[in-house]
Amino acid sequence: MKKIFLLPAVVICLLLLSCKKDSNTLTQTNASALFNTEANWAVTNFIKNGNDVTGSYSTSKILFSPDNTLAVSNDALAITGSWAFGSATENTLNLLLNNPDAIVYEPWKDLQGDWKISAYTTTTFNLQSNDNSKSMHLEKLPR
Repeated sequence: MKKIFLLPAVVICLLLLSCKKDSNTLTQTNASALFNTEANWAVTNFIKNGNDVTGSYSTSKILFSPDNTLAVSNDALAITGSWAFGSATENTLNLLLNNPDAIVYEPWKDLQGDWKISAYTTTTFNLQSNDNSKSMHLEKLPR
């Protein structure tokens, strides 16, 4: 009788111990690996208050640099700022543009703020604004 209860208990313990936790949380260490070289990223999808405004970003690029600076540009304009990842428990990306009141191209103002990272790979980010009014998908551009 003891063997009947012991065998399932052992199997359950082995299954629990062998499961690897797959974390989609960014830490400063693995975040730095994503931006260890300068790379341009494109906004390939942007939803604001339920409206698709992706076209407003069709020529825009965001250059993330390893020193936590960024530059947003299109064919005619550019602005600089900074980026930072939140703590591992926050799983956020903060984008701050310098002198936001002077931003001439209005859609860029929507890039700033704290973004929840809902998914990421080495070449993509899915982001959601903290108030859930905006979502953005970034894709790393080939060199």
